[in-house]
Amino acid sequence: ENLTETATETTEQLFVPEYLNLWHMLQRHAYQFLKKKEYAKRGEVEKILNSLSKNVADKSKFKNMIDLSNSYRNTFSKSVQANRNYLSLVNVVMAGDAIEFSTLANSLREDSLTQLKQIKRDAQKTVSMTDIL
Repeated sequence: ENLTETATETTEQLFVPEYLNLWHMLQRHAYQFLKKKEYAKRGEVEKILNSLSKNVADKSKFKNMIDLSNSYRNTFSKSVQANRNYLSLVNVVMAGDAIEFSTLANSLREDSLTQLKQIKRDAQKTVSMTDIL
């Protein structure tokens, strides 16, 4: 439903650009939160959604906008949860990779120490053979 067509009175028509601006700001803040991990923007999204659903001039004429803001709130909440789940999985994978890397580093260290001991034994054997000659 078009906001401009819904607003018939002059005072309502004055609110239309303000509501459109709020929707644009809402979309920008949601994008910055979800894509760029700007966590302060989540609070801004909540503020704008509250403003859109509670501070409407004539609730009966702008009912569709209120319904859309509630739907947006639900979708945004689901997106936040999905984002959290994704980041948790990334952390689990990174922790697993770190453990694997640690294990491989320890194995490499042990192998290096074993080879170093063998080189030391071989060097001592060579030195003692040289002393005998």
